[in-house]
Amino acid sequence: MLNHYWTAARPSQWIKNLFVLAPLVFAQRLDQPRDILLVLATFALFCLLASGIYLINDAIDAPRDRSHPLKRNRPVAAGRIGRIPAVAAGLTSVVAALVLAYFIAPTVSLVLGIYAVQNLLYSALLKSIALIDVVVIAVGFVLRAVSGAVAIDVPFSVWLLMCTFFVALVMGAAKRISEIESLGEATGATRPALARVHPQVLNSLLAAATAATLVSYSLYTVAAETVAKVGGKALVLTTPFVVYGLIRYLQRVYGDADAENPAAILLKDRGMQVVIGGWGAVVLAIIYGFSGDLGGLFE
Repeated sequence: MLNHYWTAARPSQWIKNLFVLAPLVFAQRLDQPRDILLVLATFALFCLLASGIYLINDAIDAPRDRSHPLKRNRPVAAGRIGRIPAVAAGLTSVVAALVLAYFIAPTVSLVLGIYAVQNLLYSALLKSIALIDVVVIAVGFVLRAVSGAVAIDVPFSVWLLMCTFFVALVMGAAKRISEIESLGEATGATRPALARVHPQVLNSLLAAATAATLVSYSLYTVAAETVAKVGGKALVLTTPFVVYGLIRYLQRVYGDADAENPAAILLKDRGMQVVIGGWGAVVLAIIYGFSGDLGGLFE
């Protein structure tokens, strides 16, 4: 039974919560042990909160999930966990995360509370409104980044938050495109709102979100506040990694990958792992190393 609950908690999805760590890196706080502990604690509580919401969502969606080729194997939909016990476990996780977050900072608990309310509303109501689910997903990623910032009491860049929103919009649109392709005529049975969306709308949304991600990230790298913080404009060197990462992701969306699970692509695709690792290494080197030495090249 514990294994069933562990599966229902979807630990593979915790990779999304790494956005909590972004403020720690970009605010140059990696040399502050206390801040590292605070952000890691916030990350852990976000994982607990998200898993609780997954359990509640699975309990609500169980009847429809049984018509889905993949979701029907989830513990709640498959009957290995009862719907009422799933809700009870989910609510316990959500409340525990919010209470513990208060001891980090009341503002952290507030951000996690907003995330919880947003996602519970989504599970109960908003998912029935076409395309709202994609926006909810994107806002959720922004809240992850904000939680990391308030945990260590640092300001967050508007451009970086916008970039977070748009890259999450890319993943959300890609997820829905993949669902339509994999479900075909059965789309209406498992996700009625999605059946009312023309695929071309999602394709246009994906293209627009991809372009917006590139623009917002590029502007962040050369923004005055960024230049002042890292001592130069060398972060612009990381833009090619973002360009290739988006291209690689789109290739998988329209290729042979199952983009219904964006986390799976990041965990299994070797090309994505290489580009993310390379981007991370260059970002760390610039922010904590030789940015000032290169800054003059980008005046």
